[in-house]
Amino acid sequence: MNDKYLAETTVRNYFKHLYDSNTDAILDLYSENAVLMPADLPSAIGKAELVSAYNQTFMGIKFVSATTDYDEISVYENLAIVRTTSEVNLFLIKEKQDIKSKMREFFILSKEKEEWKISRYMFNREL
Repeated sequence: MNDKYLAETTVRNYFKHLYDSNTDAILDLYSENAVLMPADLPSAIGKAELVSAYNQTFMGIKFVSATTDYDEISVYENLAIVRTTSEVNLFLIKEKQDIKSKMREFFILSKEKEEWKISRYMFNREL
């Protein structure tokens, strides 16, 4: 299979596991030294901090559904960029509130042992 397809598949799997609230499966998609850069929150660097970040997220938010558009998928040897926009439906657990939002996501993936791993990931809400 071609690298563009495989990089996209990694990101598609990320979103699937996000909506399943599956921290372990999400972590398997990240490289060891990955960085998560959420809007308005501190960065999480390395898998130990990623575990904490995702577990905290899943305690407060249930990801209900999303429609994701893949706006860009570019591959440069062992580096891939995937840029997406999503219309998401979330449930805030503590507030017992449904919300809809438009998100922009930016993934940098690195090829490790023939697998594409998320190296850097940042996102923000579209205003």
